[in-house]
Amino acid sequence: MNHFLRFLVFLLLIPNLIFSQDGSDIQYVKSSNLNKELIGKFVHFDFNNRSFLTKKVDMIELDINKKSVKFIEVRKDNGHNNWFSQQSLISEDKTLQISKFQIRIFDNKKIYVTAFLEHLKNNKIVKLELVNLFIPRNKIAEILIDSKKSEVSKTLSYAAIACTCAQWSNKNKKGENEYFYLEPINKNLINADDLWNGNNIPLTIKVTGNLISENDYPEYFTKQSLYKGGEKGKVFRYTKIEVIAK
Repeated sequence: MNHFLRFLVFLLLIPNLIFSQDGSDIQYVKSSNLNKELIGKFVHFDFNNRSFLTKKVDMIELDINKKSVKFIEVRKDNGHNNWFSQQSLISEDKTLQISKFQIRIFDNKKIYVTAFLEHLKNNKIVKLELVNLFIPRNKIAEILIDSKKSEVSKTLSYAAIACTCAQWSNKNKKGENEYFYLEPINKNLINADDLWNGNNIPLTIKVTGNLISENDYPEYFTKQSLYKGGEKGKVFRYTKIEVIAK
């Protein structure tokens, strides 16, 4: 009888052994359950067929800088150790890799994202690039969300420096001024730079979001801005904005 009970307990534990996610930092969401709370989240996409706990590899064609590129899914989620950083897409010729996406906005048919694109040479990253594109929702079986990456809030003031450079600043932990470019996650939010009218100092805001680049230009930079000697800087993309002083 004791042997039978042990066997019964073992059978009851099997589902937990298979589906428990020890050490996982991925949250799995069906494309049909996409909601506004996921705007701004860093994600991967499981294309065409659900790949969780399987060895099936899917491919997807994405429009990268007006060129169609075939990518292969790199999936390493076995139900026990599922790390967001170990998932990616890599091009057939091994020259491009997408380390993650950020959801910007969506409708019934498409999800508009930013792809964090790595250019590779001999399996080493030689260039980082942010590429905006859309993905048809009917191509997505599941969305993999980075559950450990949380948004942060920053209170920033406009510096009004006479340069084509990052103008929003706060004090870092060392007490030094730290400057940021700000860009909204989508057009439903105001552009923080539009709050500056030329003489409304102090101008202070609170933004919530994530740093998306340590050294780049904001996407609203025009060629004219670059011709004026635009400087690269930290780019903070926000999903919420609150005016504190104007």
